[in-house]
Amino acid sequence: HEYVRKDSVMFNFFIIMDENLGNTIARHFSSEYLNYTINFIISKEFPVLTDFPDFSLILCDLDKNIELAKKHSLPVIAFSHKNNRQESLMGTPWLILDTDGLSPFFLNEVYCRHYKKPLTITTTNRCIIRELTTRQLPELLQLQEENKNNPSGCFFPQNCTTYAEAEEFLQNYIKNQYAFYGYGIYGIFNKENETFLGIAGFSPFENVITSDTLNSKEKNFKISENLSEKIPEKKSKNISEHCSEKTSEKYPENDFNEYSAEIGYSVLKKWQQQGIASEILPPLIHFGKEYLGFTKIVTRIEKNNIASIRLAKKNNLKILICQATEQTNS
Repeated sequence: HEYVRKDSVMFNFFIIMDENLGNTIARHFSSEYLNYTINFIISKEFPVLTDFPDFSLILCDLDKNIELAKKHSLPVIAFSHKNNRQESLMGTPWLILDTDGLSPFFLNEVYCRHYKKPLTITTTNRCIIRELTTRQLPELLQLQEENKNNPSGCFFPQNCTTYAEAEEFLQNYIKNQYAFYGYGIYGIFNKENETFLGIAGFSPFENVITSDTLNSKEKNFKISENLSEKIPEKKSKNISEHCSEKTSEKYPENDFNEYSAEIGYSVLKKWQQQGIASEILPPLIHFGKEYLGFTKIVTRIEKNNIASIRLAKKNNLKILICQATEQTNS
């Protein structure tokens, strides 16, 4: 096979297993994703190459081939099926149980996680939604300043009062959040010039929220302050959970049991009133439901933010109305 460059193909995808099975996987992927060009290299034995082409991914079903892929520092996905039950397949964090587990987004996620690159979540006519990097620190601090009286529009927790603290928080967020949860708060960027426009994304939502905890200053409406430490086994809450200490409504104890995630967004002042939020919210919700598997999504909005309330209703989001501290700018 001739290996190809990234500008003409998405990936060089090495399928190292029985060739009949490998061909079946390649045909299934190609029929499901007609708009993506993948260069499939199918072989029963691991390729004898001293230098693998750029943008290579490995799919294999034997422990020995996982180890060979690791030896070459290549991202590798394990495939578990009825004929390889004797294999542990524990040498990689990526495992699929059937061909439906493969998608262009999944391949890109494996590649980006392996090489520690920011993952593009989705695109719109004008915007790119992508994971944050430390390069966005100045703009995130600007967003923080613009929303100093509106914590729901901030990225950093209120106890990040210095540049060094904000920098450390962002570094740890990037390191821990995306890989641990598989989602988080993303950057919104102009598609043409990469200008940072704001943030949007998801936070974990507690399975049971009572009227008492909804009014709790300590439990639900403050960002987790331990993201700079090791994330505990119980998943911490994060960025879009900034909210004021009180809500203007009380809800039945089990009203939110079905909700699996919370969505939030915040746009820099100079990019507001240009339909950015209206443009990015529908595809972000679609991504949350279709790829992340969220069954229902909730959002928290301050009661005087009429535009956001209308937008949330338009997108069929459950709304938590929060008591505003001062006039909001988001």
